[in-house]
Amino acid sequence: MSERLLLTIVEASLRAFLLAASVGALLLLLRVPRGAARHGAWLVVVVGMLAMPLLQRLAPVMPRVPAPRVLDVTTFLPTSPSLQPLSRIASPVPSAASPPAPFSERTAIASPSTTEPASGPDISWLRRAGAAYGLITLALLLRLAVALGSVRQFIASAVPLGDGLYESRSLATPVTVGVIRPRIVLPATWRSWSETTRDAVVAHERAHAQRRDPLVALLTRLNVCIFWFHPLAWWLERTLADAAEQACDEIAVRAVPQPREYAETLLMMAAAARQGGGRIAWAGVRAEGSGRLSDRIDRILDGTETLALSRVRRGFALAGCVTLVVAAVACRAEKQVTPLVLESPADPGAVARRGESERAQLVRESARALTWEQVATLEADWRRNPENLEALERLLFFYEPDIGGTRTPEDAKKIAGRRPLILWLIEHHPDSPLLRELPGRIFGHTDWLMDPDGYEAAKKLWLAQAARPDVSVQTLTNAAWFLNVEDKPLAERLLLQGQHNYPGPDSWSLALGRLYAQAIVGSNRFTLGNSVQSADPNTARGEYATRVRATLDKSRDPVLLSEAGLYLARNASLARTDFDRLALARTCVERAVQIDPRSVRARYALDSLDLIDQSRSQQRLLTGVPPESIPGVIAKLPEDQRLPILVKRAGHEYLGAQSANWRSTHPQTPDEKVPARIEENRQEALVSRERSKKYAEDALAIANNLRNHPDRADALFAATIALAAHAFWDGDRQAAVRHVRAAAGVPPSSSGRLMSPILNLSLEMKLIGGLLNYGERETVIQYFERSAETRPADRERLLAAATAIRNGKLPLNYERR
Repeated sequence: MSERLLLTIVEASLRAFLLAASVGALLLLLRVPRGAARHGAWLVVVVGMLAMPLLQRLAPVMPRVPAPRVLDVTTFLPTSPSLQPLSRIASPVPSAASPPAPFSERTAIASPSTTEPASGPDISWLRRAGAAYGLITLALLLRLAVALGSVRQFIASAVPLGDGLYESRSLATPVTVGVIRPRIVLPATWRSWSETTRDAVVAHERAHAQRRDPLVALLTRLNVCIFWFHPLAWWLERTLADAAEQACDEIAVRAVPQPREYAETLLMMAAAARQGGGRIAWAGVRAEGSGRLSDRIDRILDGTETLALSRVRRGFALAGCVTLVVAAVACRAEKQVTPLVLESPADPGAVARRGESERAQLVRESARALTWEQVATLEADWRRNPENLEALERLLFFYEPDIGGTRTPEDAKKIAGRRPLILWLIEHHPDSPLLRELPGRIFGHTDWLMDPDGYEAAKKLWLAQAARPDVSVQTLTNAAWFLNVEDKPLAERLLLQGQHNYPGPDSWSLALGRLYAQAIVGSNRFTLGNSVQSADPNTARGEYATRVRATLDKSRDPVLLSEAGLYLARNASLARTDFDRLALARTCVERAVQIDPRSVRARYALDSLDLIDQSRSQQRLLTGVPPESIPGVIAKLPEDQRLPILVKRAGHEYLGAQSANWRSTHPQTPDEKVPARIEENRQEALVSRERSKKYAEDALAIANNLRNHPDRADALFAATIALAAHAFWDGDRQAAVRHVRAAAGVPPSSSGRLMSPILNLSLEMKLIGGLLNYGERETVIQYFERSAETRPADRERLLAAATAIRNGKLPLNYERR
């Protein structure tokens, strides 16, 4: 925080300098004379300078920075029709002999010329400077506090004379003290003064009191304490003191018969001050002033009396000063934030795969546009040079099965064309990423482009590759994925082989858990996503499924059990089974928790199952209820039942509002472009936003009342994030930051429940991505680091994201807001 404070103060000091320069120019333009008018103008600058750090935060202006661009996938496209080989397809694991080019050279998201920095920015010097500034400022403030205490003691010891006058033997010259109630204190020698001298002195000091000059002096000293490094602060202190003396001289000189007598009084007070030594510092204004005595006497003796400003000029001066303060606060150049470059996580292949998927999509689109004549030419080229892997990739994308399962008259030609390509790839590059995707899969007796002969040939090749003593992790993973529909026992054997040969990673247990869950529900079709598309009850009752159940009963692997339970609950909803899959899922997960009570994955899975039960109850409650009646239905529920519903509805309505708002501002279909439909979508967005806000506010209120509710922590967290997202949508960045910091400070639930799927992560990611776009990096870092303490399931991800931002990199999944 010290570095942020320092940067805020430095920015405020620069704005204050511009403000002072502008006010000075205004005074010259309006020919404002010395004295009270100038004193008022410079006082506006002091107050503006003191308030500048706060005004900066309250200013409605939100600097906009360009949204970081996602990586330019066109850089991955071949530059010539010949399609040169892609080494990363042939060898997905970089070799020591030919390390790949740094990813930062290809994925800088600021501009084509931006490259990844060698290391994160060193901000330790800034922290030290901020700490030093804080220490010096604190010392000066303590000194000012001590001085104020001394003045209070001095006032208490002064003897009242009546009519607002006091006497003190510790003074050599008169002084006006007291910030709240100014008092005029005379030295003990006042009785020896002539009547003219006494009248002049009292008139001068009463002018200080009426003008509240002690308060102004305190403000200028406070300004010096905060902006001690800025010459402007010291200059303003001297200038205001001089202007105050001149203004009081103009009043006091009228209290004596001749100006010369007043000048002699000033000289006498100055001599007494030099002889007496010492002074009441920082809280009083003395009769002899603060310097430039000769200038004051010259003005008095010359008879130069400041003419009062006309009402019009006074109005122009006041309006001009206020306008300049507003301009100094609000005018800000568009904030230029150094764009973050896409993060490279611990697994370098993750970023490469992300880029590869976008590149592959473009290659897929170009391949599908080929004609059969072009395919024949490309295939002939590949046969002459089989290591031309880009040509092979384009051919596989051309022959790729239709994900909708549509049969065409060309299926036979596609089956015959793709089989030798896939078999060659398995034999020569079994660890290729293409063999883990739809274009590299041969189907036996189910799914698209069925090719039983090709499948059997591929299976033999995969088993031969798996039998090699130097078989790699990726080869075993690819082989198991190829066999996981029609040969689940073989797929299981290969996963167990990988777990034995390469122990440690959870990926083997995760894959086994998913495979076992698919077997239990009788999944019999290829799953393009991660959900069961088709299931056969007879298969679910078959020998292998029965054996898998027994394996799960004996398993002591909490990761495997948690993943199997989660898959059964989340991804097998389309499977029609003659058993309660959710009950079986809970049995697996609860056993995982019993085996390892500290397992974050197991606890997360258990919380997820609770959420699924809650979601089913909510669905039954709200099914058939019109949207406008849902708030009333929820309001009738007891608070403990209402809390999780409110949180979920807050996120649901927010995302619905975003969708409706998008349709109103970016209509796509002719029906959406009709003015009436645009207005309808706009109103829908407004209504959904209001509901979302109300749900979030109600959830916060209930969560604060129900301190023992198991979902209290999740509700506080998610509702606060929802309010932060709304504030950001409204353009109130400061409120969004305040809510985000509050969310990060939510303590863990007393029930031990983890921060679970009750939180709408997609909403959180949109919010964090937006804050990063606007340069709120320190806020996001604090959010990640504090949240990591209360969200064990996400601890590693959150801390890694915070570290990435500190190093000038953009965490994965936050590149779009």
